[in-house]
Amino acid sequence: MKPQAGEPSIRETRAEIAYQRIRELIVEGRLAPGSRIIETDLVDRLDVSRTTVRSALQRFEQEGLVTRVEGGRVRWFVSPLTINDVLEIAEIMSALEGIAGRRVAEFADGPRKKLAKRLRSINLELKQVTKEQPPDSARAAVLDEEFHRCFVEASQRTRLIGFCASLKAQAQRYARSYMAYLAPIAGTSVDEHAAIVTAIERGNPDAVEIAIQANWLQAADRYISVIETVGERGTW
Repeated sequence: MKPQAGEPSIRETRAEIAYQRIRELIVEGRLAPGSRIIETDLVDRLDVSRTTVRSALQRFEQEGLVTRVEGGRVRWFVSPLTINDVLEIAEIMSALEGIAGRRVAEFADGPRKKLAKRLRSINLELKQVTKEQPPDSARAAVLDEEFHRCFVEASQRTRLIGFCASLKAQAQRYARSYMAYLAPIAGTSVDEHAAIVTAIERGNPDAVEIAIQANWLQAADRYISVIETVGERGTW
């Protein structure tokens, strides 16, 4: 049976599934930073065509998750985790999420306060996790991601959501790799989140934007401090 107009074909669906599965392998570190990606291994692992794998890798290259090295045959590597990249990602994400924050701060009282209540609940759970001994760094990373995704998706700006999601994968790699070192001081991020929630609740777009940018840029400083201590990952 042919797909209805506007519905993805079976081939498109399989390609998207393959893309998402490879993305998970990269973000979760099962394809380690700096490691070479063998296309045939992914073909066998995912039971898809080489064309499908290569198409996914080209998308990841555009997103900065993989690097292509020319010379004879094309070779693919998982992009390393570096100080320069974490700073660039934070600068871009702070600007994009700042736009989303301004948008939600302009909502009517009811929807805005409902969003603030949801964000406060997520942040409270993050605070509780950071106080555990030892802190659950994996859960802390998930909650931090959920907090930011919550207000970005609430902005209902499709392109903005897409841009953030694409870059967020890169930010998630740093969280997965270094959060264990950051979890003991994650309370600082909780305080920064609280400032975002308060500004949204009060309907102050300028304050929301400033708070979001401060959170991202100060988080970058924390990551850089850790990376300077334990080292970049996957650099050649």
